[in-house]
Amino acid sequence: MLRRPPDLFDREHEWSELAEFASSVAPGLRIALVSGRRRVGKSYLLRRLAEASTGPTLVHQARELSSGQALDPGRCRPR
Repeated sequence: MLRRPPDLFDREHEWSELAEFASSVAPGLRIALVSGRRRVGKSYLLRRLAEASTGPTLVHQARELSSGQALDPGRCRPR
């Protein structure tokens, strides 16, 4: 299990769940989705987890788009 950073306030349960997921030795690609209310520290927690991880890690932060933007076929074209 990944060591919890000493400057991470509270979040014991969330850290242990994410650390268990990230340190799994199960073969294959693993993807986690973290969601919740705004401004509660999800991104900070995931950045700290990525820093503590020894393997390859990718963190992507999605943005909310209006339905018109999300359905615009021009946004899906390769550049």
